[in-house]
Amino acid sequence: MQPHYVYILYSESAGKYYVGQTPDLETRLLFHNELSKNSYTSRYRPWTLKQAIEVPNLSIARKMENYIKKRKSRNYLIRLIEDAEAVEKLRKRFDTRSASAHPDFDAGQSTKPVSRKWSGKG
Repeated sequence: MQPHYVYILYSESAGKYYVGQTPDLETRLLFHNELSKNSYTSRYRPWTLKQAIEVPNLSIARKMENYIKKRKSRNYLIRLIEDAEAVEKLRKRFDTRSASAHPDFDAGQSTKPVSRKWSGKG
């Protein structure tokens, strides 16, 4: 099975967060910041990746994404971005012991957020 990522994006210009899941973070970020034409995320560009949590498969990624979205809590999103323990608790809830962070995260801090801005230029 192919690993997936549950990710949190932030639009500084709009002050909005977005939660999604994907097997390919780089392509998905490109889509949110450049390729999509008439979508929710196209209205609030640029988006910055704030957190990416690797999970073992699509099924767990969808469940985790839906769980986060159903919370409807900006504070919970901020906690997931800033607090490694909150991420670990979420992982345990979905039994993702073998999960790790995206390779762009610091290996010593597997849940350290990445701040990456996409300018929309090549």
